[in-house]
Amino acid sequence: MTHRARRNAQLRLARRPGRVRVRETPPDSPWWRRINFAGWATGIGAAVGIGTLMFTGVATYYGARVAEEQLQQSREEAERSMRSQAAQVAYWVEETQGPTRIHFANQSPNPISEVLLEFYLAEIRTEAGKRPIYERVNFFVTLESVAPCAEVTFDARDMKRHPDSGMPVKLAHLDGSFTVRYAAFKDREGSYWVRDDTGLARAKSKSEAFLANLVRPTAPAGTVTREWSGSVKSRPTEKPARACEATTTPGL
Repeated sequence: MTHRARRNAQLRLARRPGRVRVRETPPDSPWWRRINFAGWATGIGAAVGIGTLMFTGVATYYGARVAEEQLQQSREEAERSMRSQAAQVAYWVEETQGPTRIHFANQSPNPISEVLLEFYLAEIRTEAGKRPIYERVNFFVTLESVAPCAEVTFDARDMKRHPDSGMPVKLAHLDGSFTVRYAAFKDREGSYWVRDDTGLARAKSKSEAFLANLVRPTAPAGTVTREWSGSVKSRPTEKPARACEATTTPGL
């Protein structure tokens, strides 16, 4: 076979379908030619994509947390603003060597209205050979309004007990202690509030506020109960409240 014929036969073999000749990189070629740059690029791209997704997820999570905290903070600020005036209304009992006094104070720079204050005087009397007697006089005091930075005082000497029959009598024969059950009132925004020994709460309506403590206090076990209604003079003493600073214009 001639040289030309052998070469044509090699060309025909090389061109047969399905046969691919792989060109190998000589072992003595430079090191950078032996690196699979396409594979590396694919791996780096996948890692960057995963990192981007993780960053996006973390950013979304913390963004939602921040938004939730801001919403909660806004709610708390709105609640504090709503309670700002009601939180400055208080009552207390003053028991000194002199007559007992019930104090009700509006320490806010705005008036309150439709005030209901309930308190009672109670004591236990004992007699030889008889069951102890629990005597209680209940007082329901209403005030049309209380001025800004004002304190109203109810003096025990101005209180009377209404017996089952006859004229009201003073409380001279009772030597018990006073307890304030609760106070209900309306703030400058028209919302009704109730304050008692458990704290301050907003009422849904006037009727709910005024009937907040409809259940009467129970008498001590083993006693006989005598209960009367009481009254105070038409308008108690009113004076400027202590530690009260008007920071806004009344009525705003």
